[in-house]
Amino acid sequence: GLGFGALVLIALGLGGMSVWSMNAVRKTAHELADMRLPGAKVANEVERKSLHTMFEMRGFAYTGEKRFWDKAREQIAMTKDRLDAAVRDVATQSLAWAATSPRERAELLSRVVADTYEVAEDWAAAACAAKGYSSDSVEGGEELFSGVGTFLRMANAFRQSMIDIIEKGRPQYPGPVRHKPGNRIAIQVVPGSGFDKLLYAGMSGEVWMEPGVSEADVQATQAEAYKNPVEHAGVSLVLGAGNVASLGPRDVLTKLFAEGKVVVLKANPVNDYLVPFWEKAMAALIEPGYLRIVRGGAQVGAYLTHHPLIQDIHVTGSDKTHDAIVFGVGEEGARRKAAGERNSRRTRSAKRA
Repeated sequence: GLGFGALVLIALGLGGMSVWSMNAVRKTAHELADMRLPGAKVANEVERKSLHTMFEMRGFAYTGEKRFWDKAREQIAMTKDRLDAAVRDVATQSLAWAATSPRERAELLSRVVADTYEVAEDWAAAACAAKGYSSDSVEGGEELFSGVGTFLRMANAFRQSMIDIIEKGRPQYPGPVRHKPGNRIAIQVVPGSGFDKLLYAGMSGEVWMEPGVSEADVQATQAEAYKNPVEHAGVSLVLGAGNVASLGPRDVLTKLFAEGKVVVLKANPVNDYLVPFWEKAMAALIEPGYLRIVRGGAQVGAYLTHHPLIQDIHVTGSDKTHDAIVFGVGEEGARRKAAGERNSRRTRSAKRA
């Protein structure tokens, strides 16, 4: 009797564990199907259609046959459909993003940090392989810091800013405010932590305000996107940099957490091999539709910069890239620049040499 009862209890326990396991599998399957896959699918479809378009255009250039031209136009139309879907996905979530609290955003950033740690080694290894050096070399260490490290640091800094907003209403200065000659104030920003004091021993950095700007003026303009989130809501296009791979993801964090915009990130073709790692690191932002990542060349970028749902553009590139976006190209672009006729979208540029 006792042995049989024990067997019954064991069977019930195993049955309960099976049910629990199946529920966990069902939850994971739902997450993959309904949350992670849509963003990845859009990115992959955009890349696929872009490559097909390039193939057909090359066929037309080599042969002059109309069938290649017609096929290329068909692929262009399908690429535009996929890009429209990516922009539409985030645009429909812009007000939902505006409604998220600093506490919710801090939780999202905690997950971004955790997910980035999970892919950090593979991210850095892929970047090293693409550039032709070993992960355990000096250059490999530099890649780990400039790529994964700076992204993690920025995510953690934004998370601390969210906590400051929750507890004190605005991000806190890491150092003191000093009064300088010429009716100016300087705010120390480095070192910003105990780690900084070790890393930058004997070094400090200050931001000097314009003459006449008081500390009260500075505080009044801090965290403006959190005072009226709906007013700052919108869709931002980030045209990822090719020189430093982590700049695109860091620009995403700035647009979302500093400026209150949802984001479409177009990866630069130079480093779009890192997109799978970015998608894993920023899955917490992709799943609810606050971020979409797309791939493609200049044609994809040109289409997105004139998309009717894009209200804000951030680009890292040369002055020529900036002018092409703001004014256009060729003789018409030169005429528009001379006349001051700009792209109506708010554009911020970070120039590189």
